Amino acid sequence: MQAERKSSRFLSDMIAELRKVQWPTRNQLMQSTAVVLVVVVIVVVYLWALDSVIEPIINALF
Repeated sequence: MQAERKSSRFLSDMIAELRKVQWPTRNQLMQSTAVVLVVVVIVVVYLWALDSVIEPIINALF
């Protein structure tokens, strides 16, 4: 009985908190996704270039 009340209270509190959340609009979501993808591409290119420069040096030393 006590567990049911706690579970019910938890669910109602969770729903109340979710209603307070300001969800992003579709446009905001698309812009944020684009920013993340651009940053990922930049980091990938940077790490690839760094690896291309460092690999011959490491191979020459060892």
